[in-house]
Amino acid sequence: MVPGRSPAPEVRLRPPHADEAELLRAMIGAYHAEDGTPLDAGHVARVVRRLLDGEALARLWLIEAEGTVCGYLCLALGFAIEVGGGDFYVDELYVEPDRRGRGVGTRALEAAERSALTLGAVRVCLEVEAANCDARRLYERRGYAAHRRSLMSKRLEMG
Repeated sequence: MVPGRSPAPEVRLRPPHADEAELLRAMIGAYHAEDGTPLDAGHVARVVRRLLDGEALARLWLIEAEGTVCGYLCLALGFAIEVGGGDFYVDELYVEPDRRGRGVGTRALEAAERSALTLGAVRVCLEVEAANCDARRLYERRGYAAHRRSLMSKRLEMG
């Protein structure tokens, strides 16, 4: 423990309840506004509904610290030949601003990694904004490292 710092609080991940949809929408909205990628409220509502209905390609957990919900973590499930199995992706990790810097994100990531192992993951990936130094330090402390590859994406449309 760092001198002068309180020990990290007890943190647990738990699936959200159906009646927590509004809480999730608010936190997702806050995450994306802070990240500079605001999302349409209708889009967020549809995504939250899919996740609450048991989306097969993802696991969504609320982060509780000291018995209070203070964030969420979404893990996308995938497979990669290269790693020989589950290749999962931390899609979003959000901790409310007043809870940051206290170990909540670290404990949440540790719990998600344990869950990923039980779900068959061999590797967990994530992306971080270049300017988000605090998040980068958190991920590096947990053993995540940049690599030579660049993430590329394409939005698919039906039709």
